[in-house]
Amino acid sequence: MHMSVRKVISLVAVTLLSAAAALAPATAASAGGCSGSNCEGKYASTVSGCADDGHVINGFTLDGVESGGVYAHADIYYSQACHSAWGEYVTPKSGDISYVGFFYQLPNGGDGEHWIGGGYLDGTQQDFVTTMVDWDKSMKLCVSGENTYDPEPYPGQTWGGVNTIGCTGWY
Repeated sequence: MHMSVRKVISLVAVTLLSAAAALAPATAASAGGCSGSNCEGKYASTVSGCADDGHVINGFTLDGVESGGVYAHADIYYSQACHSAWGEYVTPKSGDISYVGFFYQLPNGGDGEHWIGGGYLDGTQQDFVTTMVDWDKSMKLCVSGENTYDPEPYPGQTWGGVNTIGCTGWY
């Protein structure tokens, strides 16, 4: 049986495309995860691929929240696979009662500041993780620590002369 040159080329092209698709890494969205704005309001730990490649891109330490020489810290994580970011606050101090807030703005300031996630450590927890926000937006993570409350502190703000309140600044 004689195949035309056109059919042979088509068969080779289909075979090569199929092989390339099989070898290509799966994106979070194709692996059952999410991407960008589809991740908003979800936790990275519950979405396939998001927490796996998450890495710290910005953060700060709260000097006034410490136990045994270890200080509380707040970090913004970024996942390239999910094109999203989230915040995490970790304290070494049992009984820490802190407010954590994760804020975003639309590109170029958009329509102002929005709260995407956050809440309180109730004294029994030692970490708090926020939900994700689309990486295309500006974001900042804020913490009001040690029984102080400020839903939107500014970077470097102190309470009682000690850095127990802080923000990452817009990222």
